Amino acid sequence: MKISAEWLRKNNACEPGVDWFNENITNEIDARELIDKLLENQRHNWFGWLLSKIITDTRTLVDLSIDLSLLVYKEPKYIEWASNWLNKKDKSEAAAGAAAGAAAGAAWAAAGAAAGTARAAAGAAAGAAAGAAAGAAAGAAINAVLDKYGL
Repeated sequence: MKISAEWLRKNNACEPGVDWFNENITNEIDARELIDKLLENQRHNWFGWLLSKIITDTRTLVDLSIDLSLLVYKEPKYIEWASNWLNKKDKSEAAAGAAAGAAAGAAWAAAGAAAGTARAAAGAAAGAAAGAAAGAAAGAAINAVLDKYGL
């Protein structure tokens, strides 16, 4: 699928997003290439918006979102729920609710840990190198999940 500024406007993209596209993309671009550029430029919210526009099947979008969340959330109850959901063992509302609580707790813990780590590494060249390596690893993991869904 090709994405252009016109396509973005037609799909109600925010004006800052269209402006960024016009500044960074020459003409039209393959959706996967645009996803890569959005991630490289830390435009995660626009990445999510784009996925919601190019994946029209809600179940596929939910599964993809869960798969991507597993790259971040490592809380055992959440991992168990996500695995059961993705393997079609348990898609109940009760299980989803329990996992949402576990994910929220994991998100707060991760944010706290990240903030502490960022403060400790501020200004250090080693911190910058570690950040670059972590970013590259995260990008590779995200690409593996996107490949799984044919994006």
